[in-house]
Amino acid sequence: MKLLTRKSTRLGLVTGFLLVFILGCDREPTPLAPDATLPGPQDRSLFEPETLALFDKTTDQLRARPTAQNWAELARIYHAHEQLDDAIGCYQEALNAGDQTNRTPHLLALALDETGNRTEALVAMELATSRLPAYSPSFWKRGQWQLEEGNAETAAISMQAALDANPQDLTTRLAVGKFLLDTNQPQPAVQMIAGVVQQVPQDRYAHYLLGIALAQIGNTFDSAAHLELGRHSKPYWRDRHHDNLQNLLTGPKREFIILSLRSNKDNARETLEKLLALEERMSDDVNYYIQLTKNYRRLVQPDNAEQMIKTGLALNEHNYQLHYQQAG
Repeated sequence: MKLLTRKSTRLGLVTGFLLVFILGCDREPTPLAPDATLPGPQDRSLFEPETLALFDKTTDQLRARPTAQNWAELARIYHAHEQLDDAIGCYQEALNAGDQTNRTPHLLALALDETGNRTEALVAMELATSRLPAYSPSFWKRGQWQLEEGNAETAAISMQAALDANPQDLTTRLAVGKFLLDTNQPQPAVQMIAGVVQQVPQDRYAHYLLGIALAQIGNTFDSAAHLELGRHSKPYWRDRHHDNLQNLLTGPKREFIILSLRSNKDNARETLEKLLALEERMSDDVNYYIQLTKNYRRLVQPDNAEQMIKTGLALNEHNYQLHYQQAG
């Protein structure tokens, strides 16, 4: 399936390649002065000791060798801990120091977008799409943003480039399918999304999108079945660069994520005990109470589950996942 001609997919890359030549060279950098001001959190009291130790260790490494790699590493650590302004500053320094990866401008674009700077985010993602090897999430993310900005034609170019970069990637195909659906092309959307559902039948969001697409072409019977399978689903756009930020987390949040990933009905009691040990340091995180609710439900302890839901809703009364757990 071609959204636009292959020639068109190359137009946005030429400018990006030119940017490579203005980046720095590979000379060993001069160590930074001990009193040089670097990006970093203003209020260190907000962080756990393990996190502060990681910040300081990485900053010391950067002062000794202010390479593009060390700037990017500190940026990713700040990004993982949701210090977006500090992350943005470090990503930009990494590019100034000669970073040639796709990952750095891609993550810079995501951080800029999270802070509400869509214009600069698109510029950074354009640079990311110019880097080899081609990384399909850079293209479909750019396409999603372009469509949100009302630029359907340029978005189509980005989506086609994403397919060209990795035609077998299921997330890419789902992103393209949603684009086709959002641009009133339900028939090709059905073909694209149905292929994803066939390969990953447990993907509820794919079922949801397929249900919408089928309804738009008049197949209401099959549409209802897929909409039911996809009810209450949420999109998850798999992006290796962004997902790998979790590996840089420290302290109780890292332990919480590990426990959440490992938790299932067979070890619910064991993981519950470990989760409860984190309560003092995770009590302000609504996701913590969502996971406790799931564990209590697996142990058939509805009263405890209900209490976790109430506690979580006190933090965020509009949290969809808590309301979904409550309905369950």
